[in-house]
Formats: sequence, C-alpha cells, structure tokens
Amino acid sequence: MIYGLIGAFIGIYIGVLLHKYFFKRLSPSNFSGLFKNKKKVEEYFFKATFLVMGKLAKIDSVVNKREIKAAQDWMSKLKMNEAEKLNARKYFNQGKQPDSEAEIISALTFLGKKGGKLLCRFFIEIQLSVAYADTHTEISAKEVLFLRWVSKNLSLSLRYFNWIYNYFRIQRDIYHRYKKYQAYHHTRISSIDNSYKILGVSKKASDAEVKKSYRKLMSQHHPDKLVARGLPESMSSMAKQKSQEIQAAYDEVKKHRKAKM
Repeated sequence: MIYGLIGAFIGIYIGVLLHKYFFKRLSPSNFSGLFKNKKKVEEYFFKATFLVMGKLAKIDSVVNKREIKAAQDWMSKLKMNEAEKLNARKYFNQGKQPDSEAEIISALTFLGKKGGKLLCRFFIEIQLSVAYADTHTEISAKEVLFLRWVSKNLSLSLRYFNWIYNYFRIQRDIYHRYKKYQAYHHTRISSIDNSYKILGVSKKASDAEVKKSYRKLMSQHHPDKLVARGLPESMSSMAKQKSQEIQAAYDEVKKHRKAKM
C-alpha cells in the first residue's frame, strides 16, 4: 500500500519464497523422511536398551542373577510381540559378551545424535531402574562407572548424569514410601523433603512455582512426548510409571501445604 506497484511486486516475491519454503517442509517426502528417522531412533533405542542391560548384568565379571531376573521381569511387563521379545533376548545375551562394546558404542552414539536429551535421559533412568530392582542397597561402584560411560557415549555430561542419578534415587525413595502409605512422623518429614527435591523447588517456593515445576516435569516425562521422540511404543509403560512418581511427589507436597494452613 505504501510503495504502490513496486510494493506489490515485493509482496508477491516474498509470498512465492514463503510458499516454496513451507511447501518443501510440509511435502509428503519430507514427512516420509521424518517418519523413517523416528523409526530408526526407535530401533536403536530398543537395541541399545537391551545391549546395555546385558552388559550391566555382567559388569562385575560374573552374571548378576538379580539383574537378569529384573530385566526378564521388565521385558514381561512391556507390550512386546513375540518378535520383539526374541530380539530383546538376543540383544541382552549379546550385551553380556566381552566383545559387545563396539556395538553398544555405535547404538549409543546414534541415540545421542538423533534421540535428543530428554530421550537419552529416559534411557539412563531405565537402566537405573533395572540396576536398582529388588534391592534396598546402593548399586556397585562398577555399575555406576559403567552407567557414566554409557552417558558419555550418549553425549551427556558427567554433571548431567550425576543429576539424573541423584534425582532417580530420591524419586525412587519417595515413590516407594508413597505406595506403602507410611504414616509415621519421621517418615513423613523425610518424604516431604524428597518430594520438594523431586519437583526441583524449595519449601519456600510459592504454590505457583511448585505447580510450574510439576507441569514441566510431567511434560518432560509424558509418554506421548517421549514416543514422538523415538521411544518404542512397547516401552511407554516405563514413562507412565515415571509420571506417576512425579504425581506422587506433587500430591504429597499439596497435602503437606494444606495441613499447614
């Protein structure tokens, strides 16, 4: 309108450029490429998961029967078809072999490049779930060192791994307390402290800050979001459990705040 005919030509030219740009991004071939990339991430996530589980079960040079049972129980809980179960066992047994390191590095490196930080974080949380299964004690120093090595190959920093590790231990503790409905005073105080740590806020935080942190964590662990990033559908139940743990902490904080009013 300001530049008359010249302005009209400029507008048309810009419109053509925008049309080409968005048409290219939204074209069927581009969607096909995105779909193929997601499927590949799913395949590598699945493969890496059970390779690392196998290696973790034999990290102390002997087969850890507790962790093998935990991995088997974990497989049975997932919504895997027979072919997936067969592949899971194959990768698990392959991971136990001394020469599996190169294959593990290859799978982890791909995930680190294509899976994204949130998916890689969830990968570490899965391995911690298996390592800590059916034990009330700490995992061995060798297991921690191995998981640090796994994180490094996922392109996660040591500082970030330590944060995931400590966060997982706190979250695990509060979830077990919540599920058992322990009502003793000293347990409740410890539970409240851990609940705030899980949500990443202090006791002095406002209700709005607590809710904001809770929503952010729920968004990061939402099964649908992780599946969209490449988490196999059969493993979405693990993401659901993580969401329940965060929900448990938030419910505990809300109950504690209402009791103080």
